[in-house]
Amino acid sequence: MNRNNFFTFLLGLIPGAGQMYLGSMKKGICIMTGFGIVWTICNLLPIYLINFILPVIWFYAFFDTLILGRLNEDERRLDEEEFLHKLKSFLNQDWHTFFTKHRIVLGTVVILLGVYTLFDRLVLPILYRFGDYLGWFHSFFYNIPSLILGILLLIGGFYLIMHFKSNEE
Repeated sequence: MNRNNFFTFLLGLIPGAGQMYLGSMKKGICIMTGFGIVWTICNLLPIYLINFILPVIWFYAFFDTLILGRLNEDERRLDEEEFLHKLKSFLNQDWHTFFTKHRIVLGTVVILLGVYTLFDRLVLPILYRFGDYLGWFHSFFYNIPSLILGILLLIGGFYLIMHFKSNEE
């Protein structure tokens, strides 16, 4: 079945809709759901660093739609089967072992995210109403994610320099 190239392009602008229009319903639903979950997380949590994932998903979905539009029905079906196989392989990993091995780090990160979210969404708006003398506090707290990222980058850079010494030394 021939699809309208203009509609393929337009629906390609909506993550997952282009794939569904071209007959890859499961792939389209997975992409649309993934985009919706990441978008929801970005809006609920005050962690703006994860916003970079949205354009990655969007560009993937858009260009995947354009590529799918050039394939015939059999090639689209094979593409969708391969996508679903890779997704199932990822989801069927031994997550229990992963979470058991990294439980302290992951738990600490989740607790810190919870504290940060509650403080940013509940406490800071109340404090900010008390006037400009608490503005510096709001500004400092608002920039904590950037501060953490900067510190992690510094630590990562020093770790790379110190841990991975060249063979010439």
